[in-house]
Order: sequence, then structure tokens, then C-alpha cells
Amino acid sequence: METPTTSFPARDQAIVLNAIKDLKLIDYVVAVGDIVAPKNVIFASHMSNDRPNDSVELPSSLILKYDDTNYRIFLNYDDVCFKCKQVGHFAQECPSTSGTSDTSSPTILQVNDTSLEKSNKRSNGDVDEDRPDDEEEMEGFQPLDLSKELSCEVENVLSSRQTKKIKTSDSTESLTSTSDLIQPAKDLIDNAQYPLNFEELTRFVEKAVGELDILELIRKYTTDVEGVSAMLFDIFPLLTHNSVRNRIKKIRLKIKKALARLADKTPNKATDTVAGPSVYTNIASLMAKYDDFSVLVQSLKPTFIMLSESWLSPAISDTLVAINGYTLFRNDRDGRRGGGCIYRPPDSAIGDDRKLFTFVSKIADSCDRLIIAGDFNLPDITWPLDHNANFDAPSQLLRDVLINSHLEQIITKPTRYRTNQTPSTLDLIITSDDKLLANLDYLDPVGKFDHVVLKVEVQICFERRRKITSTCRVITNYELVNRDLFNTDWSTILVEPSVEDNWTRFKKQLNSAVTKHTVSVVRKQSSNKPWITKQILKLIRNKRALWRCYKRTGSESDYKAHRVFSNKVSATIRDARCNYEKRIAASKDVKCFYKYVRSSLVGPVKTPHLRDVSGCVTEDSQLVANLFADTFAKVFTIDTNSNLPTVQTPPNSTTITSVEFSEVAIAKKISKLRITKSPGPDSITVSLLKKCQCLCQPLKILMEQSFESRTLPLEWRSAVVKPIYKKGDKFVAHNYRPVSLTSHVVKIAESIVYDVLIEFMINCNILPTEQHGFVPGRSVTTNLLCSLEDWTKTLDSGESTDVLYLDFSKAFDRVPLRHLLLKLNHFGVRGTLLRWIEAFLSNRLFSVKVGDVFGMQRRVLSGVPQGSVLGPLLFVIYTSDIKYSLKSPFLMYVDDLKIYNKSCNFTVLQNDLDVVANWSCTWLLPINSAKCVVLYTNSSRNPKHDYHVNGTQLFKVDAYRDLGVMVSSSLLWSEHIAEVVKKANRIIFLISRTFRAITISMFINLYKTLVRPVLEFANTVWAPSLKGDIALLEGVQRRATRLPFGRVRPSYEGRLALMHLPSLADRRVRGDMIITFQALTYNNSVIRSFFKLDMRGRTRGHSFKLLKGNFKTTARQIYIVNRVFGKWNSLQTEVVLSDSVLSFKRSYDQYNKV
Repeated sequence: METPTTSFPARDQAIVLNAIKDLKLIDYVVAVGDIVAPKNVIFASHMSNDRPNDSVELPSSLILKYDDTNYRIFLNYDDVCFKCKQVGHFAQECPSTSGTSDTSSPTILQVNDTSLEKSNKRSNGDVDEDRPDDEEEMEGFQPLDLSKELSCEVENVLSSRQTKKIKTSDSTESLTSTSDLIQPAKDLIDNAQYPLNFEELTRFVEKAVGELDILELIRKYTTDVEGVSAMLFDIFPLLTHNSVRNRIKKIRLKIKKALARLADKTPNKATDTVAGPSVYTNIASLMAKYDDFSVLVQSLKPTFIMLSESWLSPAISDTLVAINGYTLFRNDRDGRRGGGCIYRPPDSAIGDDRKLFTFVSKIADSCDRLIIAGDFNLPDITWPLDHNANFDAPSQLLRDVLINSHLEQIITKPTRYRTNQTPSTLDLIITSDDKLLANLDYLDPVGKFDHVVLKVEVQICFERRRKITSTCRVITNYELVNRDLFNTDWSTILVEPSVEDNWTRFKKQLNSAVTKHTVSVVRKQSSNKPWITKQILKLIRNKRALWRCYKRTGSESDYKAHRVFSNKVSATIRDARCNYEKRIAASKDVKCFYKYVRSSLVGPVKTPHLRDVSGCVTEDSQLVANLFADTFAKVFTIDTNSNLPTVQTPPNSTTITSVEFSEVAIAKKISKLRITKSPGPDSITVSLLKKCQCLCQPLKILMEQSFESRTLPLEWRSAVVKPIYKKGDKFVAHNYRPVSLTSHVVKIAESIVYDVLIEFMINCNILPTEQHGFVPGRSVTTNLLCSLEDWTKTLDSGESTDVLYLDFSKAFDRVPLRHLLLKLNHFGVRGTLLRWIEAFLSNRLFSVKVGDVFGMQRRVLSGVPQGSVLGPLLFVIYTSDIKYSLKSPFLMYVDDLKIYNKSCNFTVLQNDLDVVANWSCTWLLPINSAKCVVLYTNSSRNPKHDYHVNGTQLFKVDAYRDLGVMVSSSLLWSEHIAEVVKKANRIIFLISRTFRAITISMFINLYKTLVRPVLEFANTVWAPSLKGDIALLEGVQRRATRLPFGRVRPSYEGRLALMHLPSLADRRVRGDMIITFQALTYNNSVIRSFFKLDMRGRTRGHSFKLLKGNFKTTARQIYIVNRVFGKWNSLQTEVVLSDSVLSFKRSYDQYNKV
């Protein structure tokens, strides 16, 4: 080796090479991540702008012998200052020495145009601040910002187990053999179960520093890579020589980087497989330890997780215990705590033991590859199993099963450690193939429990999951975008005769303006809980180090130290989560807060899996998207009949032919768009439309051209369909409904057309009064009140009612276009407007989106698009002529139809049912007879006649969910109230489990958003009358308001006053008054006729007093017109004479102190 032509300094000095320009000099240097400063080391720092060629391979180390002294030479690519011991600058540029005299600078030696700095020696205690986490661990625990106190305690505990570092090493250190350098750790290696013995470790360390593929080198000795890394970590504190300590650090860093590269490697084929680690433990209440459990999963990232004693119940939803990226399988035990994997109670009866082990034996006989994990509570068995030993009866049963079924049990060490008790082996892992499992490790318990976590590598193959990343464009300055668009002369750009071409030019100009002020952001989808920080993960590593310390010594003091530190770590995790929840609740970003709420209560939206034609469940997103598309396309109506039916109503003499588009109308519609809505196929967001109001001008030009030419751009006729799960088997595509995401621009145009069309239909009395869906002034509540007006009157007269609930199959998707256009023309929609609607519904395309994958595009052959603005109104118009064919009363809410009549008129009702069946056949909207039912009111006196549709008898029910309200045959509401209370209590339970610390303001937001709407949905229909029902409902709010308080809390009335919340009873009375005010003041109210005014001319009070009605039954008594009589008549005149609903609410609250 060539030696530089220079005089080396004395042995107690170090030399720094700071500007190596000759590439030959790098032959004797090595690139390392840190710099160590023993007396016999020369440091070399290469300038960043003169780096050697990347193709040059640097040796891992060099010992240069000069004057009988050995020097080890290193190279660091960063500029190094030996004044402040930091990288990034030289000593001459050091900020800490600015203003000092030149005499304080290091001595400069000139060697072949290379400047040499004579450096001050760096002490062994100096640690590079940029060192990786693993290196920091090996040097000793560093103070953490999150909890300095905890870290100091760890240092104190571990310091007694670590040998003090030698401050200086003698001149013969680098000549000492590796075996001698590792000798201090020999006792630990010989007595512990490590993957390498002492001789193997010695050979490995000698080869590892210069090895390019560290994993390949490890595999020459063992397959347990992580075990080797843990072994190096354990022996590090026992080593005394700096040279071997530095070598061990570099080897562990190499292993860490190699494992990271292996984990990040993207498979080239779908068949790339890897084996993954798995964990099992007795968790003893997953809910109580969920935060600690989440941190465990985040740090270990196991493939499979097996838990026993989960202590879950059906009241605890999957979302509360789910971990993102994992599929959850539960087996809860009813009645007592338990659940999860196998758990055998310590006092299990011998009969139950026989059933358990017989079951294990049967499973073993039917499975080729089997893994059973659980807490068997058999501490008397010694493992490995001694087949000749005498055991008690349960242990004997297990031994016989293992022998007869050829099963292996791999746990050989204690799994439960409890103070003042002998450690015992209770948790077992049994397998039918010992090659399935490898690299068993005993980790510290979760949280404060005493069962260890068993980590084992399951040697099976599975498809590697790719990291989910998405790239999105973020506009940095909307003002500049708006300015560029404002200065655009659209009259010179949108000059093409085709609206398609003009739309293309509009998009090009828009993208040009946006791109100037846009950055691309790559977002990674993380499975981390947002409160799990790097500091917490570092605390967990410290906690594991204490556990390893205890495992090495077995001393009681080390065990107690681990338990104390573990408890404080759990408290730190709990505090971190509480602080996070308080921070997002107090922030102004409301969207962020409710996103967290939805993720906790509803759970993440997962990519659905479906069964293919062979019956196998597929997870391929492309295939799933195409399966959905095929299913949705099958329901389309193919109209092959050339003859159109005749509309059985007189034609409308009034017509409408045109729509006016203005910038003012467009701006008004944009202001009403919800900013959270996803963009359609054109990728134009609501934010862009709202913040760039100057776009109203080109949009007006495009909409007018589209309307006049009776054509729409392709993106206006395209939709991205998202499948929404309804109910039933989640693996069946038929149990999902399609919802279309269309362009926001076309929605604005639709909305303007909708306003004109709905006004025309109402003025011409085309929409039946029985239709309550998507009609102004009507709702679910008005629909149900109209029903109960007739049903309670019939019940009060001693008669009964038969109610037929009918369901149209895939109604929105089956509307045939020619039939719809025929009815629109018949009802007076003519000319350009009719042709534009035809263009809007014709030649439509859709593609299903599953995750980030789009399926193949399909043509829409029929139907009105769900998710559009015009779709529901067009469907209502299409079904509006059904009223002319029926003799019985009926009510509709969009496609939900119910026909009813007195039981004595069952023949008329059956004829009407046949009429509806014929109408559905004529207009190609088939009835789904399997979902049609009949409800009998006053069932004790009802003869319960049979009804048939298309030859199928309707199913008879005693209660039916009518538009979300459970209607019973008695027309009383206890059953519905019980369901409402159950649902509300469940939400409150989820809130209490989801949020660790709930403030008053946080609770009010959650309660008003999630709980109270459940308690008050359509409550003017089902307001309770029984004291028990009233108390049941009020009890929900009573329990809910306790959440922000501890055990010491104000009374219920005090809590309501503190939170400014009225009682639920007062809220129901207020709702009744609002409905009554609307009924009496709105001219077009469909329920106005139910209220009878007292016209006897009394002078006291207001002039809208109600006349008290007569009733014989409870159902009629609690109906709204009789229920509100007293309270309404006693209202102040100023309240009743309010000029609007909003004014009425304010006046009512003011006078009644609600």
C-alpha cells in the first residue's frame, strides 16, 4: 500500500485530511457514518464538492503501520469541525470560534497540496447527534423530549448492568484478536439462547465489516437475522474496547439498513412472497390495553396477531379494536370475560377439558398445517415434554393429544411473570409442522399485564402488500390563479362550433393557469395512530431493553424496574392520545376533527372483496371493479319493443321549452356546493370553483352552447361509480348499490334546470300530493304523519287497516329512456329542454372505482344516474301517473310505495295491487316481490287477508321499518323507542371508548352531531306518551352528559345548565310547535288540513288556536294534532305571529327559555 509523503504526528496526536484531491489516496480510507478519536487513529474528511467516483470501492478498514505504531484511517464525506465536533463546516468556519484570534486555530500542515489540520482529540463520550436510533440505544439511553424523567430512570437501571467504558485504549488494541475483544461477553453468549455461539460470532464479526451483503453472510450461519441483531445489542454493553464496540455498531447499522431495503423492495410479480413474523399473547382486556397494543403492532409490524382473553362483547364494534391494514376475526365469549384464541380456565372441569382436547384432535386430523395458540393454564407440565412424567388429569389429556395427533408444542420458557410467584408456562403454541414456525422470541408484556408476548416467524408465503402512496396537486396561491383566469379573454378562446372542443380548450386554459401555482405532493397512507410518535416508539425500545436486562439476570429488582417503567410508558401513551384528541377538538379544522371521529366510530372504508364466477373470493382491485361493473350493467333495461305505451292521463296544455343560464345563477349554485365533495371525471374540485368566481363567465358560455346545441361534452356524460354496501353478504356484488360521481360543472347546469323543472311541475299539479320525496315542503316526517292520520282514525273507529309495502327492483337504474321522454313530453316538457335532457341521459359511460383502480368503462343503457341532481326528480316525474290507476289511498317517498285500505276493503286493495303490478310491467319497472310485505293494524280484530303480487303471496309482519321508523300493528311506539335508545346508547359507548379525555366543548360537538339526531329523527311522529318510554329516552342524555365529568359531577339539571342543553322532553315539545307552525302558515303544506282551527271568536290569546279533537284510543290521543293542542294554544301571540320559521324558533326559545 502506498503511504502518503508526509511526516505523521506523534502517537498522542491525530491528523485530519481535509481536501483530498488525488483519488489514489482513497485507496487507504473507508467511508463510515461516524468518527471515533483514539490516539492511534487518523481522521480523514473529504470535501463534498470533490467526492471520489461512486464506482470506486472503498476498503472497510486500513491499519497503517508507521514507526512501530498502527494507525486506522477513516473517511467521512461530510466536512468535519474538530472544534465543536459537528459536521457541515471546517474549524476555520466554526461559529463557536468566531471573533477569536487565529492562534486558537488548529495547526495546518501542507502535504502535496493537501491541507492537514492538527485536531484536538475527541473524547469517547461524544456522540454524533445524527446517529441512527439503534446506535443511540447501544451507546446508552438518550434523554427524550417526551419524558426525560423516564429516560433518566432507564439510564440508572441499566448503568448497573453495563461495564464502564475505557477512556483510552492502549497502542496494541488494533492488534488484539477479535476473540479476545469479545471475550467479556462470552458468559452471556454461552448461557443465553442466541442463534450464534461464541466461535461463530467471532468469525462473523471478523467478516461482517467488509461484507457487502450482510444478510447473505448471516444466512451462512443462521436464518434468524433479527436474532443476530438482538444478540449484538445485548453484548454491546459488556465490551470494553472501542474498536470492537464501533465494529458492532456498524454491523447492526448494516443489518438495519439491509432489512429496511428488503422491506421496501417492491415485488416485480404478483407471486412475490415473503414469510412474516406473528405474535400471540394473553391480553386480558384488549380495550383496556388497546393503546399499548397499537404501539406493539406498530413497532413489530407482525403478519398475524393472535390474542386470548380479549374480553370483548357484541356491544364493542370492530372499529374500536381494529388495526389499520389487518383483517379482524373475533370469537367473543358470552356471559363471562374471555374470547379470542383458546383459553382454558384454571378451574376447568374435566368434562370440558375432554371436549377441548377432542376438538383439538379433530382439527389436527383435518388440517395439514395447523397452528394453535392459547392460554391453557397447565403450569404443571414441563417443556420440552417428558413423555414418561406423571401429570394431573388435564395435563395428561393434552400430552395424549400431542402424541396421538403428532403435534408439536414449541414454548419451553415461562410465559407469565408475577410478583412473589414462580414464573410459569401457561401460554402454548401448538403446530402440526415444526417447520412452519421459527425464530421464537419472548417479548415483554403488553401494558401492565404479566403474560409475555410470544413472537414467532410463521414460515408461510403471502402476497407482499405494496406501500400505498398517492400523488395529488395542491394549489399554493388561489389569488394568482384567479388573477390569471380573470385576465383571460374567454370570448377569443371558446370559439369552436362544438361544445366538446370548447370544453377541451377551457380545460387546457384552466390547467395552464392552475399548473403555474401548483405543487405535486406525495401522500403516504400510514397505518400509524396519529399520537404514536417517534419518542413513544423510542420509549418502547427502552422498555424492551429493560426486559432483556431482566431476562439476562432474572433478578427481582430488574423485574420491578421493568414493571415501573412499563406503567409509566403506558401513562405516557395515554397522555399522548388525550393531548392529541384535545388538540384536534380545539383546532379550527372541523373537517380534521370529524374525520377522526368517523375513523374511530365507523372505521376505514376498505376495498371490497368479491366472489368471482368460480365462487372464490378475489382481492384484485381491477377484477373486483369489473365484477361490480358487470353486476351493475346487468340491471339495465333493454327496450326492444318499438311500440311505446300510452300515458293514461290527459296531456298538459302548458309547456316549457327553455332554460336561462346566467352568471348570477351559476355563482349562486357554486356557493351551495359542499367543499368536501369529491371531483368527478374532469378533476375540477369544488375549492377551485368557489375560489375562482371568474369562472362563471366561461361556464355560462359552455352551458348556453350545450343547451342550444342539445349536446354535452363526454366528461359531462361520464361518471365514476363507487359501490356502497347495503346489507347482506359483503362478498356478493348485488348487495352494493352504485353511486355516481359526476362533474361538478354539469351538476351546476343540472341544478339550474332542476329549479325550472320542479317549479313547472308543481304549478301544473303534475306531481301527486302523495309523493313526499324530493318535493319542496315534504319529507319523511310529512309522509309518516299523513299515514298515521288515516290509520289512527280507522283504529279509533274500531276498524283495522291493511298496509302493503311495495319495492321496485333497482328502480333508478331501470327507467327506460324512451318511456321517460314520452312522459316528459306528455307533461309539457318540450323543445330544446326535452332534447337537452335526452342528450344528458343518452350515451352515458361509467367506470367503477375500487380503491385507486378503475374498471373498464361500460355504457349506460337505461336509468337516471344516482348521485346526480336531475336523476331523482326525473324518477318522481316518471312514476307520477301511478295515482290515476289506484282507488285505495297510497303514499310514496321516491321509489318507496305503500298502499293501504280498511281490512273490509281487501278486494279493492288486492285489485290495486294488481294494477300496480300491471303498471310496473307496462313501464318496465319490475316489482321485487320478495321484499314486499303486508302490515295489519289492530291485529287482534284484523282478519289478516292474504295478498298476492305476480303470483307470490306477500309476507305478513307485525312491525315494519317505514322510512326509518318502526311502525307496529298497535301504532304505539315503545318498540321503536327501545331501538332508538339502544342505538343511541351504543354510540355513546363508542364515544366513551374512542376518546380518552372528553372536554365539555368536545362532548357538545359529539353529542349534537352523533347522538341527538338519532334520538330526534322524525320524533314528531313517534313522540312517547308512557312514563317509562319518556324516562328511557331522557336516560340516554342523562348518561351521556356524565362523560366530561369524573365521579364527582353536578346533578343532571346542573349539567344541562352548564352545557346549555335543554331536556329531550322540552326539545320534543319545541319540535311539535315548529311542525304545527309550518302546517298552519305554509299555504302548500300537505298536513295543514289535519289541524282544525277554533273559529268561535275567543278574544284571549292568538287567533290560531286549535280545536280539541275527540279520540278513543291511545294511538289517536298521542297523534300530533291532539298532542299539541294545549301547548300551542297557550303560546304567546308574538311567537305564533312570527313571519318565518327561523323567527318562530328564536321567539319560542326566548319566551320559553329553551
